[in-house]
Amino acid sequence: MYTEQKSTLDLLPLWNIQNPSRKSSRNLSFVGSSHCCTTEYDKKSVDPARIERTTLWTGITRSTTELRGHEINSKSLHQIIRNIPTAYAWGAQFVPSPTRPKLDMSQGVPGTPPHPIFQKALVEAAGLPHSYGYCPAEGEVKLREGLVDEMKRCVYGKDIDLKKEDVALTAGCNMAFVATVMCLADEGDEVVLPLPWYFNHHLLGIKTVPLPTFASDGFLPSVEKCRLLLTEKTKAIVLVTPNNPTGAIYPPSLISSFAALAQTHGIALILDETYLYLLIRSSHLA
Repeated sequence: MYTEQKSTLDLLPLWNIQNPSRKSSRNLSFVGSSHCCTTEYDKKSVDPARIERTTLWTGITRSTTELRGHEINSKSLHQIIRNIPTAYAWGAQFVPSPTRPKLDMSQGVPGTPPHPIFQKALVEAAGLPHSYGYCPAEGEVKLREGLVDEMKRCVYGKDIDLKKEDVALTAGCNMAFVATVMCLADEGDEVVLPLPWYFNHHLLGIKTVPLPTFASDGFLPSVEKCRLLLTEKTKAIVLVTPNNPTGAIYPPSLISSFAALAQTHGIALILDETYLYLLIRSSHLA
């Protein structure tokens, strides 16, 4: 029997070691890229020397597996696992109705498929000989040049000092976020992040300093409240607009105020605009 449990985990596969404790059929779980799977299997079909049982948290399987003599960073694992069963336990107690549906906010998936022209281009590109190798680490040159051109025309204005050398393409925003924060901060440093956020920001052992936002204010973060949170350990401020999961769109003036604050204190401003192109109108673009 195979069941799949969706989660917001998008960064890396993780394993945890447990001691064997029973001889009957066992459970094997993996936490991996963008999903969490739980598989039941018969003990005769899998080498028991390589597999250990899972531990149950609040009635939900805690993802574990074992390779003898090898252990993954328990601190990172703990940061992730404790949130997954809590979310599923809460969701299982909610009874949806036509007027109160259950909304899956664990993945930012658009409600419409890519344009047929784009799908056709992907199919054609997949058949080209050079598509079977690795691309440059920063991303394909033509794609980076095209992105720079589009950002100048549609987002930041033609006068912005932006070149293809300033652009790196990653496999999703999580990869971009992790790479950026790894360059800016060490374990124990601080990054200010507006609430609500997703728990994978804890993965690097960097302290996330919550900047509260409120529905009454349209979930817009306050520059003055952020200023009070800055310390000698602060390395960056993160803004997510259009925001995930609130949907709030930060006006350009607010982004500029945060940029000035970051510049004054000599720290980085990380601007996550992943959902920028999901906007129907362009009047709120930074």
